[in-house]
Order: sequence, then C-alpha cells, then structure tokens
Amino acid sequence: MADAITFFTKNPIECPVCGYQFKREELMTGGGRLNAGRLTEELRRLYLPTQKWGKVIPLLYPVTVCPNCFYATLKDDFGKYLDDNIISQIDRYREIRGNYAIQVVGNVDFEKPRDLKHGILSYILAISTYSFLSKKLSPSFKKAVCSLRTAWLIDDLKTEEKKPEYSQVQLIFYKKALEFYSLFLEKQAKGEESIDGIKFFGPDLDKDFGFDGVLYLYAVLRYKFSFLEEDPKKRLEIIGESKRYIAKFVGIGKKSSDKPADVIEMGRDLYDKMSQEEEKLENELGELIVNPGEQQ
Repeated sequence: MADAITFFTKNPIECPVCGYQFKREELMTGGGRLNAGRLTEELRRLYLPTQKWGKVIPLLYPVTVCPNCFYATLKDDFGKYLDDNIISQIDRYREIRGNYAIQVVGNVDFEKPRDLKHGILSYILAISTYSFLSKKLSPSFKKAVCSLRTAWLIDDLKTEEKKPEYSQVQLIFYKKALEFYSLFLEKQAKGEESIDGIKFFGPDLDKDFGFDGVLYLYAVLRYKFSFLEEDPKKRLEIIGESKRYIAKFVGIGKKSSDKPADVIEMGRDLYDKMSQEEEKLENELGELIVNPGEQQ
C-alpha cells in the first residue's frame, strides 16, 4: 500500500439504480505523488511525472461509476435526489449509455484500477446521467465541467497513444463544454438552475475559481471556436464579448486581485491576443468597406 497510487474503499457502495455493490477507487495524494506543474489557459493544472510515481492524473478519479449499470456522477452527487421516476429513466437507458461511451474509448472494467480510458469513459457516463438528474444538482454546470475534463483527458490519450484521430473526438467535447456552459449561464440568469448544487466550481481539482471561472471559461471556449466562424463581423462580435468576460475575470485596469499572479498574467496575455485579433479583423473589414470590389 505504501507504494500504491490508489486504493479501493474498504466498505462497498451500493448503486441506488441497480443495487450492485462495488468498491470505489480513491487517489492517494501524499508522499510526493502529485508534482504540480503549470496552469493552462483553460485553468487545467498539469502534473509532472516523478521518478518514483511516474505520471499521476488526479482527474481520473472524481466520478463514481457503477460497474454494472453505468450510473455515474461526481462523488458527492452519487445517490442524491433520486426518485422512482429518475431511477427508471436512468435504468432504461443503461445500454444506450454504455454503448455510446464504449464507441469512444472501448470497453473497460470499472472494478479494476483506472487508466485514461476509464477516466474518459467515467465523464462521458456522468454527462449522460446528469441529463436525468434534479436541477438541485445544477446538472447543466456538471455536464459542462465533465465535458471539459473529457476533452482534456482525450488530449492526454492522443499524446499517449500517438493517435491524431482523437482530435475530432476532443473537438466534440470542447463543443459540448461550451454548449453546457452557455446553457448553465442562461438557466442561471432565468432562475431555472441555481448555483446551490455546486460545492466546487473548479474546473480542475486543485483550485476553485468560482463563478468568475465559469465566465472566464465560457469566454475562452467562445474565442477558441470563433476561428470556425466565417463571417468576420460575427467573429468580431464574439471576440468583443469574450474580451469583456476576460476583463472581468482578471481585473483589467485594476491594480490588485485575489487571484494568483500566474492566472492574472495568463488572462492578460490572452486578452492582449484577443485585442490583436480584434484589430486585425477591424482593419480587414475597413478595407472591404473602402474597396468593396475585393469581396468579389
């Protein structure tokens, strides 16, 4: 046990959907197992391999998955706010849920130690499960976080297996993350989904960036996908909107902030990059207005 990275819980967990009993795998974090590296602009904490423990990825373990029916949620939500109707719906779609996830990464056994494919599959199953769960759990937000983490882990798998074809699957989950963050912000503004069901905003496990982090990530993802927009005017609008969210998050024009210095610097670098892109688009649009014949 002293040389292990994870352990399985002593007492079994009973699945509230199918009644199956299983043991949850937990990450052991002491003894230098986690060697924190840099933070990405998507607020993901990267971890550096160590000589003793190798590569450890904490994101593989937050989702609790029933190995039998594939009911899956983040650990603190497992078994919460379930009634007979919700249980019936989750159980009814177990085969569809399992088959879809398996198409992405293949079949895995959740009673064995997790690897990248377990992690990816766990989040995909959780996204499906949250579609049936109570708004008290803030399901749109949970689906957004799970989609973003799926995209991150697929990137890890792409690097590990040297398979560039995973890029298309990764793009799907980045799009889902943007879609669900947008839906959450819309529902939250209308009072249809509160933030009361969110104990930890993340998006990663080491630091909680709160609701500001949600706005920041929405802006980052919007900006990333702005490059797919062919209409320069629409793209300019997206960049302008994204800049406003970034400015709020990192405190553009302010002398101090309660956020770490590396996050502030990263956000301001991103803001400057957006500003340069904005200026370039404005110049291109100006030339088209002055020389409309160039549009032909």
